[in-house]
Amino acid sequence: MFIQRKYNTATVTGTHIRLPMIKRGAADFAIGTDWTPAAGDVKIAKDGGASINIASLPAAVTVGNSAYWEFPLSASELSCKQLVVTISDGAPKAVEDNMFIVETFGNAAAMMPADLSDGARLGLTSLPNAVPAAAGGLATVNAGNLIAGIQGTKNTFDSLNDLSALQAENAVLDADVAAHHTTSGSAGQQIHTSASAGYPWSTALPGAYASGTAGNIIGINLDMAVSSRLGAGSYVAPDNAGISAIKASTDNLPAQPAAVGSVMSLDMLQPVPLTNSAQTLGDALNAARAIGFGKWVVDGAAIPPTFTLYAPDGATPIHIFQLDSALTPTQRN
Repeated sequence: MFIQRKYNTATVTGTHIRLPMIKRGAADFAIGTDWTPAAGDVKIAKDGGASINIASLPAAVTVGNSAYWEFPLSASELSCKQLVVTISDGAPKAVEDNMFIVETFGNAAAMMPADLSDGARLGLTSLPNAVPAAAGGLATVNAGNLIAGIQGTKNTFDSLNDLSALQAENAVLDADVAAHHTTSGSAGQQIHTSASAGYPWSTALPGAYASGTAGNIIGINLDMAVSSRLGAGSYVAPDNAGISAIKASTDNLPAQPAAVGSVMSLDMLQPVPLTNSAQTLGDALNAARAIGFGKWVVDGAAIPPTFTLYAPDGATPIHIFQLDSALTPTQRN
């Protein structure tokens, strides 16, 4: 059973909780002589918290041959969203177990913030006062079903002059902008100013357009038909990859003419080729490598005997010398 009471407001004679109690093992309502509540018979729990004894035990109120039971609640007990009240008589039980739930209202911390006891606006302070004729209240109508309190002689909507959309449009667009719309920065003033500027598409270019203006730049630079320019179909994209490769190579060249101290980047990790042109720097480097680190073979059986230098692969001859002796050579040619 759910019952509503105001938050943090003790019940009084007219607002105590009232409900019947059933006699143990019977269908009759218990009266005052059937049950004498004792401490611990009635417990309360606020917002699901721990249960404690109720502050004021219930009392029977006789009604004819029966009775109901009245439960007073304190302001502290009603300082919660939901109050659970359980009734369980100690042994031997005189009444059946019972319970009821009280949900509070009228406070931001209550189950329902709206104040049901406020007949004007339910405690919702952001709403205007609904009491008729109160200052700041809602509009009301008088005995003639007319809106009361409106200043002036017009108190019905039918008495107002309705303007059509066409009338409003004509009232604005037909006005003399030179006489009525002169405030700087206003839409009317801008319309009036632009109207005196003339029609731009009939103005010769560059004409009187000042240097740096769009009219001057277009008039001077756009001096022939756009169709005379290169067509999209004739356009050939540059070889960007090839250009980048050339740049990478020329970046290693010294200044032209070379200045004192100009640096040339050399790739010292470049492999020595197997063959090269005779009497060149590459030929000299190749021969030096062959003499110092490469394979060479003396063929004393050949006539005349030979001395052969090989490329880095150890198989490709790079030069063959003729010796004057197979055992004790003194010269080569």
